[in-house]
Amino acid sequence: MREGAVRSLRELYVVLLLLGVAYSSYALAYSSYVYLARYYAESHGVDYDKQAFYQIIANVMSIIGMTSILWLNKKFNMFVIASLYTFLLALSPTIALSKDPFVMIPLSIVIMEISFQTGIIARNLMIIEIGGSYLGRILGFLMTINSLMMIIGPVAGYKIKEVAGYNIIFLLSSSLFLISGAMILSVNTYINRNLDREFRKKEASFKNVSVIRHLHTILKNRKLIYFIIFASIDRFSYNLWAQLIFALTASENIRAEVVSITYSIQNLSWFVSQYIFGLLSDKINPVYILFLSEFLTGLSAYLLAEGIYLYSDIYIVFSFILIGLSIASWIPSYNKYIQINIKKDDRTIFMTSVNILASLTGFSAPLISVYLKDLLLKGLGHLYIATILHIINASIFLYTQRRER
Repeated sequence: MREGAVRSLRELYVVLLLLGVAYSSYALAYSSYVYLARYYAESHGVDYDKQAFYQIIANVMSIIGMTSILWLNKKFNMFVIASLYTFLLALSPTIALSKDPFVMIPLSIVIMEISFQTGIIARNLMIIEIGGSYLGRILGFLMTINSLMMIIGPVAGYKIKEVAGYNIIFLLSSSLFLISGAMILSVNTYINRNLDREFRKKEASFKNVSVIRHLHTILKNRKLIYFIIFASIDRFSYNLWAQLIFALTASENIRAEVVSITYSIQNLSWFVSQYIFGLLSDKINPVYILFLSEFLTGLSAYLLAEGIYLYSDIYIVFSFILIGLSIASWIPSYNKYIQINIKKDDRTIFMTSVNILASLTGFSAPLISVYLKDLLLKGLGHLYIATILHIINASIFLYTQRRER
């Protein structure tokens, strides 16, 4: 490939094998834990409103975590940073087992969200670094494995919880996170042994460059400013409903068994479409796929609201299917957009900065949702408002990107 840490197809296959294990163990752990963590918290007296408050704390701390990537990157590469946040995530399930609703369960929620929000940036950056001209295909491959495991995880996690209790499934999830972190470190070791000197030279030179100077150069491009605005509005709209989607289903007395099935269906939708969207991101302008992803996200919020209001399982199932499609289309197109429009040495700074600004815009959205919930229909107003915001954001983004082409 013309760009990236890996110099040959043989090296690429070894890296993909190791990362495949890392991504699959992470996905299995996360999908079996993330929704049960919300139901576990609800059952111990941490209701939707309290979880919204703790979510804001997590969002603020995540901004600090994202900023730390810029500092850590001066000392470590993205593989090490990604593994550190995966190891941190392994603490969340074990801390929750204290059953303390005042400190430890809230702390487990905060750690879960910080590790996920910050770790995903590090993982995306490490993939971009090795992806080169095949980034869309590599992301498609890894996300396909990831989504396959996430089909299995929710239902398997629920069944294990029913048979053995929360203790076993939480400890199992923690162990899988540790395995994932260890595999990412093994990729780092392999790449360090095979990395070419030119790549090392570029990586070293980046670490001595001013962050402000990089951002000033990047933001001379008006198209990128529009992209940052788009990402920020997306994050606010998404945080308004999707960050607490399982807290909402728990508060609406939708059984965990039902959610485990719909969550698996969501991930099946992701699995079926992920590689297709990866290929499309390599072949066509990723702006169109980002537009589609944002539009689908808005439509999924609307269907979820209708499903809860009308007590319709069909609407809820279709909502989760669209969430899966929106994730599948967002991941490769978002990363491909950055690869196309941002020079290699600027990507870490740009992606981190975009996520920090988006997080600053969206950090308060979960608490705002508490006040918007009863604005339209009972407890669902935030879903309808999020729908409108997503669709307007998608339309404006497409218009501005086409105009600045």
